[in-house]
Amino acid sequence: MSDERILERIKKCLAMAGSSNPHEAEIAWRQAQKLMQEHRLDMQDIDASEANTVKHPAGKRPPVWMLTLAQTCAKAFNCRVITESSIQGSKVVFIGLDNSPQFCEYAFVALQNQLTAARKKYVATLYRCKLTTKRRRGEIFSENWVNGVWSTVMRFAEADETAEKVIKAYFDKNLPAIPTRELETRKVIKRDFHAAYAGYEAGQNTKLHKAVNRDRRTGLNHLH
Repeated sequence: MSDERILERIKKCLAMAGSSNPHEAEIAWRQAQKLMQEHRLDMQDIDASEANTVKHPAGKRPPVWMLTLAQTCAKAFNCRVITESSIQGSKVVFIGLDNSPQFCEYAFVALQNQLTAARKKYVATLYRCKLTTKRRRGEIFSENWVNGVWSTVMRFAEADETAEKVIKAYFDKNLPAIPTRELETRKVIKRDFHAAYAGYEAGQNTKLHKAVNRDRRTGLNHLH
């Protein structure tokens, strides 16, 4: 029997252990305990198995603004995000409960498209600049765009203790020693202030509506 089938049997037993029938609940609890002992599993394994993941390509060297945007979306949808790197390139991995990672990816892609369009429009206004200057200011614009959109995305944020418990169990079991690092944005000098301001303002003006009495995936279609 596969590990997944064993875990599903244990989960069903644990669900039945909450029955209002004391006799039925006790039998189910004992069966769950027996299965966990036989297969050397504990509640952390059960919790960790509830986590789902979604991976999205991020190029060979994802820029700071992209990783910051991924973190922002993860925060809003009760997810955690990590970066996977390989010879083929990098991926951002959203980890969460139920379909939250999918919602997170939808928001990430939609906002990234908005940012790319806004950046292109801004860079087109830069005249008499070297290519390196345009690229630097484009990055500064993008980093500050993400800062500006933060409050908009955070309107989706809802505390979920169950999701936090599941994600912690997943990390403890599968990624106990994953390294973390601070993302460093570009230093803004006086001549770049306009790029920073323009990016922040454009990010603040981005709309991400949360539809009432509809699932969040549908609500994400109302982004402009």
